[in-house]
Formats: sequence, C-alpha cells, structure tokens
Amino acid sequence: MHEQEYSWYIVGCTRMGITPIPPEGFAERWHEFEAHASLLKESEERETLEALDASQRQEMQRRFQKEDFVRALLIGMAETNDT
Repeated sequence: MHEQEYSWYIVGCTRMGITPIPPEGFAERWHEFEAHASLLKESEERETLEALDASQRQEMQRRFQKEDFVRALLIGMAETNDT
C-alpha cells in the first residue's frame, strides 16, 4: 500500500470536507493513474505517444483535472510539504 500517498489523500479530503475512500479503493485508483502515467512515459521515451488511443488519453486527462481524488492528493501533498 502507498501509505504516504494515502495520508496525503486523507489530509486533502479533510480540507475539502469530503469522505475519503477506504485504503483498498485508494490503492485501486492509485494503480490506475500510476499505470496510465507509466504508459505515457514509456510512449514518450519511445516516441510513440501519437499511437496511443487519443480518446483514452483525453479521458484520463479529464479525470486527472476534475476528480476529487486527485485534488485531495494534491492538496494533501502541498499542505504536508508546507509544514
């Protein structure tokens, strides 16, 4: 489990006033975003980024920008690093 990341997420959820998902759900979501980031990185290194499904890339980008999951993580990271 990604304990540090989950603790950032909890801090962010607290600040946002939202109910956090349980650790198991967090791990599943984290893995999904992590796998997509790895795919993008590999594709960029191999110069095959254009070969990836554009609609899939757009959907993940939309989710990354809009989901409370990501916002809570970023808020938690920023707050934890400020202290």
